[in-house]
Amino acid sequence: MIHCQRCKAQNPPTQTSCQNCGADLLPGIGRGNRIAVLVLGVFAALALGILAVMALPEPEAEGMRCVVNTLLLGAALMLGFSLLRGLGKTPLAARYRMRAGRHVPIDPEQAFADYTKAVEHNSSDLASWKARGLLYDKVDLGNQALRDEIGLLSGAMAKEKEQVKGELASQTVKLYERLIQGLGSTGDTQEVVRTQLRLLDFVERNVGSLVQFKTDAVGFGTGVTLSIRHDMKKQVREARQSMARAGLIRAIGTCPICGKEVVATPDLQCPNYETHKQLRDLRFVMPDEVDQLMETLQGKG
Repeated sequence: MIHCQRCKAQNPPTQTSCQNCGADLLPGIGRGNRIAVLVLGVFAALALGILAVMALPEPEAEGMRCVVNTLLLGAALMLGFSLLRGLGKTPLAARYRMRAGRHVPIDPEQAFADYTKAVEHNSSDLASWKARGLLYDKVDLGNQALRDEIGLLSGAMAKEKEQVKGELASQTVKLYERLIQGLGSTGDTQEVVRTQLRLLDFVERNVGSLVQFKTDAVGFGTGVTLSIRHDMKKQVREARQSMARAGLIRAIGTCPICGKEVVATPDLQCPNYETHKQLRDLRFVMPDEVDQLMETLQGKG
């Protein structure tokens, strides 16, 4: 339910104006804030303008011209920003984000819906993505809802810049882990393994975004970034090998001696000869998917 900011009455999610007082249920920046921004912006622009006048160079002081130009540019930008912020229309994504923030403590479901609207209108809205992710534990997400959410995040991540990608990748990993736990509680072992394999595939495909997210969060340097990337790849590799040795998944790879794709042994080796080297281009699949993948690979060959 949407809680009216003016009279606090509750309204259906489809309502655009309050049924009790008629107020807009999706208001923009308030008049008081707009006036404050305008006043502060004008005063800041004036202050920079005065400094520019005071720094007007003498004919022989050519070095001061750069300072004056910088101050004047700053004054113009400050004035333009304040006018745009104070007189311009609040973007729809920002309006949904503002309303969502008000609903977080009183109606997490409505807040989640509003943050979803915000990212629909501005898919690069990192603040809304983050706030939305924090609500996962407060809204009802069953196994199917988790699958849908993973699909939504994965689709959005493919289109976004690195910082947003990192946030979405991190959220996707967390949701995958929740889905695995939920499936485990139902006793569906086969589906748990399938989901674990998808999670490892996801991490491998998006290791760059995940590493970027971790390093952005704590400010690591390049050396530590490379170390995290190496560790993540190693964890994925070891997890797959462990699952393959347990017979939960199967591996298909290219043998450099046989010159063709083969189904690997549990130790990820070519089954034809003990002396053959380790397989290349390993692909990990569920046991019931082996025949289909082999047909596809042989058809390409």
